[in-house]
Amino acid sequence: MSKPAEPVAKVNAHALGLDVHKNLIVWCLLDRRGRLAAQGRTGGTPGHLLDLLRTVVGRKKAHIAFEASSCSLWVYDLLVD
Repeated sequence: MSKPAEPVAKVNAHALGLDVHKNLIVWCLLDRRGRLAAQGRTGGTPGHLLDLLRTVVGRKKAHIAFEASSCSLWVYDLLVD
């Protein structure tokens, strides 16, 4: 039986996924090969998200994805500023 192929990296950057709730953000970071590099939870405030970005992403190039909802409007505003 053949072994499944490794995913092909199409973007040379980390990817941070955010699941934004009213009082909580659950996150995961994928490395450039699409493998889980880190995951966790943080508070659901702009300060918590900024701390997460500084700590987890730092100065690395990263793509950030989150589901648009009424709980996440402030996240978009924070990221584009």
